[in-house]
Amino acid sequence: MAHRLLHILTLIVVFISAGLWSCVKNNPESIPSYINVDTCYVKTEYLLAGTQDHKITDVWLYVNEELIGAFETPVTIPVLDDGIANIRLKPGIKANGISDARELYPFLDPYEITTRITRDSVVTINPTYEYREGATFAWKEDFDDVRVSMKKTSRSDTTVVITTNPEEVFEGGYSGKITLTEDKDFFEIITDTAYVLPQGTSKVFLEMNYKTESTITVGLYVNGYSTMEQVSVLNLNPSAEWNKIYVNLTTAVNSDGNALDYSVFIGGFITDGVTMEENFIDNLKLIY
Repeated sequence: MAHRLLHILTLIVVFISAGLWSCVKNNPESIPSYINVDTCYVKTEYLLAGTQDHKITDVWLYVNEELIGAFETPVTIPVLDDGIANIRLKPGIKANGISDARELYPFLDPYEITTRITRDSVVTINPTYEYREGATFAWKEDFDDVRVSMKKTSRSDTTVVITTNPEEVFEGGYSGKITLTEDKDFFEIITDTAYVLPQGTSKVFLEMNYKTESTITVGLYVNGYSTMEQVSVLNLNPSAEWNKIYVNLTTAVNSDGNALDYSVFIGGFITDGVTMEENFIDNLKLIY
């Protein structure tokens, strides 16, 4: 009985395969072309936009103005089209590092190319993105200057210092370092200038590289005429390797319609039972 059933199933598969081959043979337009996106790059003018390091994880693919879909890279994408095509790739991120919060990164221009795609063939496109002309960098800190544009708050036990140790530096010659000990077990640093940021539908993000042994919190101080409210946005778990995060500050910026300006803060406590923890930050960019 089992042998007979297997024989019947085999015949069904053969008939289905034959039917599919017939469809493909009679309708060559059903054969896709393939677009491969292996990796992507970000190009910057350093004095204007800082580091080229990025964590673009996704690509939104448009072919001849039609959205094909959003995909995590690296990826090979089938496209039911053939011939000369206008290809547009838009960069996607995990906002706040959350896989379920994937979105287009609004500060980078799409990458566009016109090229030939051919059925049953693969075209590889590795896009290079650049910051939009309208992107405003309200604040940048890469720790490459003698003066650090962050200071400790009155309740902080310690502050950020510049490290030049090659084993601690992310890129270039300098990074920021915060050391916590049993005696200095809490830090909180803020920008030494408050910044006016747009409310409403405008997106506001903080880009940041970090390598931490402590859990750290990132957010804003929202400054009013006579008030100052601390709004925590994101807790970052310890990371043994350098990581990149895109912190979405938009909701925090809109938390008080009467706000005058904002200060970025980063803070954290030493882990219970630990005698010392070292935390490193670099390439902070406040963008809207």
